[in-house]
Amino acid sequence: MAFERIDDITRADVAFKISAGSPGALFVEAGAALWAAMLEDMGPSSGAPPMRFELQAESIEALLHLFLDELLYHKDAEGLIVVPSAAEVELGAADAIVRCDALAERIDPAVHRFVVDVKAVTMHRFSVRREGGIWTATVVFDV
Repeated sequence: MAFERIDDITRADVAFKISAGSPGALFVEAGAALWAAMLEDMGPSSGAPPMRFELQAESIEALLHLFLDELLYHKDAEGLIVVPSAAEVELGAADAIVRCDALAERIDPAVHRFVVDVKAVTMHRFSVRREGGIWTATVVFDV
């Protein structure tokens, strides 16, 4: 599916509504929305090395928040743009797990032109829902 910027939630930050047919696809689209908020050109070249990571949280909402925080961590701590290419989400009775395949590329100011720098994923209006077979999320990024 896709993501769209929402302008009526906040003036100082950047908000998106994200939708997809599955939880895994929702996580991939959320990662794409994060990079679309920050970069003129969204993401690594096709030659970027692959990486895989796994995260666990108590709910799908907490997991999506943690997932986006993980992408920001790689940007800020390691100087990497990590763009999810596929994600598998398991929803259990007591927790949720995501296994993500991604491409990771070292940030190069000559190639990656940042429009803004997202500092954090906020809890303001943060939500994840399943509506009629479609998964949706509302996410606000602190810039």
